[in-house]
Order: sequence, then structure tokens, then C-alpha cells
Amino acid sequence: MDKKSYRKKVKEERDRLDKSIKEKYDEKLKNDLLSLPEIQKAETVFAYLNFGSEISTMPIIKELLQQGKGVFIPWINQEKKIMELTELRDPLKELQPGYYGILEMKEEFLNLYHGEIDVVLTPGLVFDENYYRIGYGGGFYDKYFSGINYEPFKIAMAYSFQVVEELPREEFDQQIDAILTEKGLSRR
Repeated sequence: MDKKSYRKKVKEERDRLDKSIKEKYDEKLKNDLLSLPEIQKAETVFAYLNFGSEISTMPIIKELLQQGKGVFIPWINQEKKIMELTELRDPLKELQPGYYGILEMKEEFLNLYHGEIDVVLTPGLVFDENYYRIGYGGGFYDKYFSGINYEPFKIAMAYSFQVVEELPREEFDQQIDAILTEKGLSRR
């Protein structure tokens, strides 16, 4: 199966997930993620803002902010066609729909950050047992990972049906370090 077919198949399955089951899984994933030593030790976390049927990240982001951690979110620089990081302090005040309708920072609150990040919550549609991922096709996270000169802990949260044995990959695809599903954590 090619990447496009994987994207379509898994997105359709994720979209069909029963709402009550999704809420139960999302709560479990939040609690399991927040209990990880990497998260507990982290001072800075780069988190994506979910959309559609993705695992809900806002409760995680709010908890991280309450714990006093630096929380950074993606901002798509349309001119450069790259993803940059901006610090999030107050989700209710600072966010608006942006690229693909995904919540992003309002421009007046934009505070670009180029420092190191301890943990990256990495989005994706499909993941494999070799810790590669297929996102939505923009390549933003692969470009980000290949452009930094340090190693954050890169973790993805997914429903177990989003993890397959092996995905097709290209030379620019980047591995993550761990995948957390409702069934548990696996590490590279």
C-alpha cells in the first residue's frame, strides 16, 4: 500500500471511531502520557493542536501549562513553507483557526522560539513498528526534525489501529522514539 492509501484508510477508520470510545481512549492516553518520566522531567514540550478525529491534545496542553512547563505549538510560516515554534501561554485568548483549519497562534501573540525542546508530541495518521510515521503529506515535522541539532524525546499518541508492521518510506522520513496507544507504550 502506498502512503496516500494508508492515509485514506486510517483516517476513515479514525473518523468512524465511536465518540464514547474515543473519549475513553483520549483520557487514558492523556493520563499515560503525563505519567511518563520524560514528560515529568521536561521543562519544554512541543505539542500539536489536534483537529478532526485526532487524539485530543488540548487537555494535555492545559495540564502541562498548569504544571508550569513551557508549551510550544506549531506555526506554519506560509512564506518559507516551514513550521516554526511559538510559545503558548493562554489557549483561550491566543488561538484561532489557521492552516487547514488547525488552531494556531493569533499573530499578535506570536512569540517564535528557536531554543531546544525536551519532548515533541508528534502527530501522524499512521505509524509503524520501526517508529516511522505518515503525516498529512506536508513534511513539516520531518523537515523540523532534520533541521535541529539536538535530540528531543519524540513521542506519538495513536489509537492501536493506527500502528502497522511496516510503512513505505523515503530518505527524508524521520523516526520517532516512542508510540503510545490505548494498549500501552512501545519504545525504539
